[in-house]
Amino acid sequence: MEQPLKSSTNLWSAALSQYLTYKSPVYVITDALPNDGTQVDDVYHLINDWRSPVYFLYLEPLPESGCTTSIEDPAYRLMDTVAQRSTGQTFYFSGHEKIQSFLTTHMLNTLYRTQMLLSNDLPICTEQLTYKSVSVDASIQMLVIVATGRNISLLLTTPDGDFATATVQYSDGLNHIWVYNGPHIGNWMFSFRTTAATQSCNYKVYQSVYHSPGYDNQMDLFWSTSLNIDSDVGLPQPLYGLQHAIVMHLTNYPVAVPPERVQASLTISTIRNGKPTQFFAQDLQGFAVQRAGVMYCAESESFMQITSLEDYILDKLVELLCSD
Repeated sequence: MEQPLKSSTNLWSAALSQYLTYKSPVYVITDALPNDGTQVDDVYHLINDWRSPVYFLYLEPLPESGCTTSIEDPAYRLMDTVAQRSTGQTFYFSGHEKIQSFLTTHMLNTLYRTQMLLSNDLPICTEQLTYKSVSVDASIQMLVIVATGRNISLLLTTPDGDFATATVQYSDGLNHIWVYNGPHIGNWMFSFRTTAATQSCNYKVYQSVYHSPGYDNQMDLFWSTSLNIDSDVGLPQPLYGLQHAIVMHLTNYPVAVPPERVQASLTISTIRNGKPTQFFAQDLQGFAVQRAGVMYCAESESFMQITSLEDYILDKLVELLCSD
């Protein structure tokens, strides 16, 4: 059992190097923890190239396997780090019977014409802000909230100050998915209630459309960093110690918006080593358009050049055999 685990992070890297498209989500379903954490930056650089969110679905090993794990295990936290840097999440399952239901529900509500509005990863859930704000613009037809945290509940408030009831799409006591159809335009507020004083939690808020054909007016956010303020050519993510200007592009942004109304603003809040980022502009009605992403300031540029998954795995197997 130990041999395959020696290069598990490397295998993530190899898989990520094969035929991804831009912003393709990656689901990793596993009951093993990595122990090659020194290679985590290699995985990050490949994620960075494709802007692919990585979702880990961790299955607690069966008792007869003899393996014992915990969400507090440093190796589990390593998976969580990769997920956070890529705007993904890590989901823990104590039983195998629920994973199919969760996976299909998550994919149904987050893959098709969705954009992230807000993200946060809290080491202590009770230290969250009392209320978080999400700006709903004219293009939004559905709010999707995905969260992890033991026995947490969602408190959602409309722009008029009334409580709103979101539909529970999935909940197993630790992993949760809520949706709210037809939110009206304005600033919505939400918070999570929890009874555990020291537990962690994280959440992602997405905007989506109903799963039906129609005109695609979704405004998707793309960004890069530039070494010059008057250029949009640069690195996909910032490098530590190097000055950058952040360049953003919002697809389907209406050209009819007068120049004096285009007042884009960028808010960056530091969460440990990550930087969850919110972007605001205005639509034709003057309402805020909010989109979010995660930037990670690395110490070096991507250097991995993997041409073949098979060759890469073969090289790693040779390394393992030679080391023994």
